[in-house]
Amino acid sequence: MAKMLWELKAPLAIAKAKEDMGLNNIFKYLRYYRMYIDRVRWSYKDIDLTNRIENILFWRGKVALVTDLAYDQIIVCEIDTETRDPNGTLVNVDVSAENGYKRKNLEVGKDVVILYADQTHFAPVLYIWAIANEIIVREDIIDTQDNMLRKPIIVAGEGAKLDNAMTTMQNVLSSVAWFNYNPKNKGGENILSPTGLEVLNLQLGNAYKGKELWESRGKFEELIKDYLGYNSVNNEKKERMIQAEVSQSESICDTFYKSAMKMKDECVKQVKDILGKELKLEKMLEKEKEVQDNGQENKMGNAN
Repeated sequence: MAKMLWELKAPLAIAKAKEDMGLNNIFKYLRYYRMYIDRVRWSYKDIDLTNRIENILFWRGKVALVTDLAYDQIIVCEIDTETRDPNGTLVNVDVSAENGYKRKNLEVGKDVVILYADQTHFAPVLYIWAIANEIIVREDIIDTQDNMLRKPIIVAGEGAKLDNAMTTMQNVLSSVAWFNYNPKNKGGENILSPTGLEVLNLQLGNAYKGKELWESRGKFEELIKDYLGYNSVNNEKKERMIQAEVSQSESICDTFYKSAMKMKDECVKQVKDILGKELKLEKMLEKEKEVQDNGQENKMGNAN
């Protein structure tokens, strides 16, 4: 069956994401990767499988779970090759795991359980990487502007000419930058003459956009939090928003998160029914919310 165009481009996008994540901005990307990993805990017989399962899901969008006669263990595998029927349904896979483990021609739903990141079957790295890039672009601009503001501006002149130059400069810059006066240069006629004003790495008239850029950055981060299931609308913001806006934000967050958790719940059931193993799934965000809700109830109870 022919692949869709996005399927052909996805490996290239993932390769680019891996390249970017291994360079200057690695820690910025890892923050969101850590948030992705921390949503759930997987275990089998007290053996933590979280990093292995979620790491493969993050990069590939799907992971294969198998058992073996030689192991009383669930083996977490990457899918090397796959076969689909004419309708595009995955029917057979070849898989591999750590330490050279390989299995071939496993029948999906009989020999192997496939867990998808969510109902889209996209690799989460594609979504997070694209949005994180927008965040990083804005952070880089803010850093550049902050550095620009620290560059000295040298004004030269004497007496009334210097006073006029200083006044004109303040009006032109409008608090965009700080400046230094260099009395050694006596040739400046006024602020606009070549010798009267030296500008280092500063574009006059361009206002400092740090606040606007930071607010824009925050909106992109909210997109990632919505995708991951972290409620991005804090209590302070809720007080300023109408109820419909709050409900809409929470609904978007729930849609992404519930899609991912539904696939995980189905996986636990299939592992039990097909592989005969009890795979344990803990939803950490929901446990955290329960703790917060209980804390709020206790505080209200004590207040009464």
